[in-house]
Amino acid sequence: MVLQSLLWADEVREPEFAGQVPTAPVTAAEQAMANLLVAQLSEDFDPSMYVDDYQVQLRELVEARLAADEGVITAEPAPAPAATGGEVIDLMAALQASLERKRGGSRDWAAETTAADRATADGPAAGRAAEGGEHRATRG
Repeated sequence: MVLQSLLWADEVREPEFAGQVPTAPVTAAEQAMANLLVAQLSEDFDPSMYVDDYQVQLRELVEARLAADEGVITAEPAPAPAATGGEVIDLMAALQASLERKRGGSRDWAAETTAADRATADGPAAGRAAEGGEHRATRG
């Protein structure tokens, strides 16, 4: 409890005005009066004299919720994702095959694919070409 009343090292800083306060001559009577005032007002520090209102209110709120059975809030479990039944594709293998085709290193992929595979992979124009049809681009 006492540690909560203290400041952390990064919260304590040198006041900016400390070097700007001018010094004035002090007489012996003024010094004696200041010492007497400080001695009369000085006493041992008792942290129990101070109350942390936030902690008190928070504790009251928690106790009230526990008494009303509102203390434990559980989230509903998230529904399991629906199985799509889709085909799982090995992306690394597809990427490597694509890079090989770009480099022209391996031509085996052409023998392994059918005309229908090329038609779906390359779009409708490739499908017509695979079927023997011809397509010419026109300017218009």
